Amino acid sequence: MPAPLVKQSESAVHTPVNALTIRVRTNQTDLNGVMYHGSYFDCFEAARVDVFRSLGYTFDRTRREGFVPVISQVACEYLLPAYFDDLINVRVMLREMTAASMLLGYHVSREADYLARGEAKFVFLSIDHGRPIRIPTSLRLCVEQYRDLLSPQSRTTSSH
Repeated sequence: MPAPLVKQSESAVHTPVNALTIRVRTNQTDLNGVMYHGSYFDCFEAARVDVFRSLGYTFDRTRREGFVPVISQVACEYLLPAYFDDLINVRVMLREMTAASMLLGYHVSREADYLARGEAKFVFLSIDHGRPIRIPTSLRLCVEQYRDLLSPQSRTTSSH
C-alpha cells in the first residue's frame, strides 16, 4: 500500500512522510524554557512511530505478527537548544539494516537551524519467547520499499 508523500502537521506546514513536526511543550523544558535533553528521545520515538505508521507499519501490526521492536542503543548530539513553543521537525532515516537489527538516524531542526542528531539501534524480540529474532520479512520488505524516503541522503524539507 503506497504511503502519502506528504502529511499535514499541526502547523499547516506540509511535512515529508519521513518527518514529524512537534511543538515543544512545557513539560519538555527546564526552568529556563530550554528543551530538556531527555525530551529529544521522546521526540525521536514519536517521529519513528508516526513515520512507520505512515508507511503502513503500526505497533499493533508488529504484535499481530508476533514480535516487538526494542531499543538496544541510543545516542544524541545536541547542537543548538530548542525552546518552549518552538515548532521542531524530526526527520527519521535508515542508517543500516542487518539480518537482526535496524539503525535509525534522527535530525532535529527548527526552520534553518540544525538542533540535534541522534541514533537508535533496534533489535526485535519474539512475543512468544521474548528472545531476539531476525528482522521479520514483512518489516524488511516495507523498509526496503521506502528505502529512498528513509535515506540519509534524501533532502526532504517542509514546504509552506
